[in-house]
Amino acid sequence: MASPRQSLPCLSAPGRATVLLLAGLLVFLPAGAPPVALLPVESQVREVREHPLLAHTVSGLRVNSSLPLYEFLLTHPDITAALARALGAARYRVSPDGENGYRGEDGKGAKGHFTLVERAEGRRVYFVQGTYDKPLLPTIAGRLVFVMEYRTNGPGDPGIENRIQGFVRIDTPIVGTLVKLARPLVKRSMDKKVRHLFEKVAHLLDAASADPPEALRRLAEDGPRAPQDLETLRLLLEAERARRAAAG
Repeated sequence: MASPRQSLPCLSAPGRATVLLLAGLLVFLPAGAPPVALLPVESQVREVREHPLLAHTVSGLRVNSSLPLYEFLLTHPDITAALARALGAARYRVSPDGENGYRGEDGKGAKGHFTLVERAEGRRVYFVQGTYDKPLLPTIAGRLVFVMEYRTNGPGDPGIENRIQGFVRIDTPIVGTLVKLARPLVKRSMDKKVRHLFEKVAHLLDAASADPPEALRRLAEDGPRAPQDLETLRLLLEAERARRAAAG
């Protein structure tokens, strides 16, 4: 498996996307979960991809963005999450945790740790380990391999097309049959959550590119960031605003 040269996110998205996907799947399972053995990430990725309890693909996910801005947001999930909170696009939080790793939570019971395990042109693969907690329900734990593929359609058709694949294992005894029985419901829920996530991404991009100075002012109120990252984001947002203005 390729070794990433840079760390990701979470459109964020990926951080948020992975947590939401996992939460959407786990909420249907009524049992608790034991701890998972501490295997190397590569071994867990292989196990989940080769022996998933559920695998699903969501395609036709389009966002209006330049590729440089989109990839900046993917590569800096903590900044993306803070910007989303500042602009009212989402409430989730993401923070760095180890090499190529991040922790994320959506404020609604879903928490997870995700690691970028593969990066190539137009492709990123994440390994997610997460839990879902709700009052009066036991904690449910699971693992997810999240494959994100994206591409542009050329200068005549601005925007980025995305395709998401999820491979899931639930680390809870005696749930395989339940997952199989609920598979149509779970897949519909996954589809709905992923599409809703990309609607939030679109809202974030629209709001940030409409007024870059205001977006950066609000981001600064969330806490300190590396000056070079903020300057890069400023230039990308200004370029995105100009691109959209030129497109009419």
